[in-house]
Formats: sequence, C-alpha cells, structure tokens
Amino acid sequence: MNKQTGSHYFIAFPVPLNVRKLLYEWANLLKNDLDYRYWTDIEDYHITCVFLGGSSQDQLTAVKTKLNHLTKNSKPFDCQLKGVDMFGRKDRPRVIYGDIKGDEHLFALQQAVHQICSDAGFELDKRPYHPHITIAKRWGAQHGVSIKELLSEKISADQEIKWTNHELVLYQVVLNQTPRYQPIERFELKKGE
Repeated sequence: MNKQTGSHYFIAFPVPLNVRKLLYEWANLLKNDLDYRYWTDIEDYHITCVFLGGSSQDQLTAVKTKLNHLTKNSKPFDCQLKGVDMFGRKDRPRVIYGDIKGDEHLFALQQAVHQICSDAGFELDKRPYHPHITIAKRWGAQHGVSIKELLSEKISADQEIKWTNHELVLYQVVLNQTPRYQPIERFELKKGE
C-alpha cells in the first residue's frame, strides 16, 4: 500500500441548508452559556457515516470504487432532526449534537460503508452507530453546568425537520481553515430513480 497522507478523511451524509440554519440558530442560543472550545461552522454540519482518519491513496481509491458501486444500488432515505442531546457527563458533556432519527436504509447504508472501509484496512470505531450532527465539542471549563435544563429552556422540543438524503460524501479534514471539511467526492444514491 502507498504511504499514508497527512490528512484525515471521513464519509458523511450532507445536511440541507434549512437544517444547517436551524442548528446554527441553536448554537447561537447556547454559546453564551456553554464553554466549548469548538463550535461547528454552519458549512461543516454533517452526519458522519464512518471516520477514516489517515489514509493511503490505495485505500482511498479502493473505498471510492466500492462506494460508487454501493451508491448506484442504494436508494435515498429519510432523516429527521429531533432536537439537541449530548454525549458524556451531564454537567460538561464532551459533545452537544443535533439528534437524528433515520429510517432503516440509513443504518443499512452505514453498515455497508463501514464494511467497505474495514475491508480497505481502516481501523474503525467499534461503538454502536448513533447518527448525529455535532454542534459543539471539547468542554473548556473546570466547572460544569446543568445542560439538560439549559437545553430544554433554550431549544424548543417541537422543532423537527424532515428531509430525504440523496448522497454520500467523502470529506477531507483541513485544520486551521473555515470551513474545515472539504468535499473530495460525492456519491449519489441512485436506486429507484
């Protein structure tokens, strides 16, 4: 295999503009009360499918070829943004995210992509898949706050948005730049069209 590149890559489902705008509004409502080191830029919101990390050109080529075949035989699927939740400690969680409800096609496609990437030699996260859109991460303060109360106070629980996802995207992480996630290749879900 070729030598690994210095860049990191991931495969994700893009998020439509109306969803990104709502997430950005929520982030702005929370920023003054929560001490996170990183707030996701409005252009960088996405639903991660598989995080790859570093990659050789051979691995990327193998993954792209198999993703082309997979997506030609995969149909678009429905998603729903269901409010805000968190990963980690209740008083200072490591991540605040937009919670996603997806249909069975989302989970089947994620499993297929995970297998393709594993077969290409990537060391992948073994935790159960939980589709989400990161709003903020890396808690920065020594003290914690009552985040659940803050979320219920600032974010309306009845704001849900539904959409149909039609593509999968291979992104490259470009640090010290905004937006930091650059699309490398797009794969349209074509079955049934």
